[in-house]
Amino acid sequence: MSIDQRIVKATEQLEADVKITSDVTHGDANTQIPSPGGPIPSLRKRLKDIETEWAKTADPLAEDLASAVKLTREYSEEARRVLEEAVHIHVLSMAINLIKTQTLVIQHHAFR
Repeated sequence: MSIDQRIVKATEQLEADVKITSDVTHGDANTQIPSPGGPIPSLRKRLKDIETEWAKTADPLAEDLASAVKLTREYSEEARRVLEEAVHIHVLSMAINLIKTQTLVIQHHAFR
């Protein structure tokens, strides 16, 4: 192959590659560009496909997150109620101990 033939062939290949690159860069959201290595999606199509896949993945994650937040709030409220009950029980226990102590003091003075 002569140098002129090689230059012509290389130029034709370069022009074909530039056309593919331009189509990939400027194609719309539905464009698939044929190439020697197989079809190539345009950048807009690839972005649309990624957004579609992300939406499919993100929706269930958002639902799971919302459920987790709801459960956390419910458990937090239940923990608050249990804590309040524990405080009331502690206060009652202290009151009972005070009554017991006062009863012992009264008995001690009564039996002197």
